[in-house]
Amino acid sequence: SQTNQTVPSYMEWSNKPDTDNQCYMTLSNFKMVVTCVAISPDNSKFAAGSQDLLVRLYDMATGKELRFFSGHADQITDVCFVGNTMLCSASADTNLSIWDVE
Repeated sequence: SQTNQTVPSYMEWSNKPDTDNQCYMTLSNFKMVVTCVAISPDNSKFAAGSQDLLVRLYDMATGKELRFFSGHADQITDVCFVGNTMLCSASADTNLSIWDVE
């Protein structure tokens, strides 16, 4: 469901989109809550972490899942790209993992 949020009159929204819905892509194949998302610096891939303990890597142009990374023992709390070839994931299991996305 969408919520209708407005910017208070004392604030100026300088980068407001021309339309209210500028959604680029929606993926609905997750079985558990998505907890974090990151887009690669070259905009070719994005990664999503979730409560299912997996980090999934997607093609930005198609939304196709390229691969997934497993190894955490608790939900993924953060993901970030380091350049275009490495992906870091943090988990509530107190571990940080670095993955090769090539």
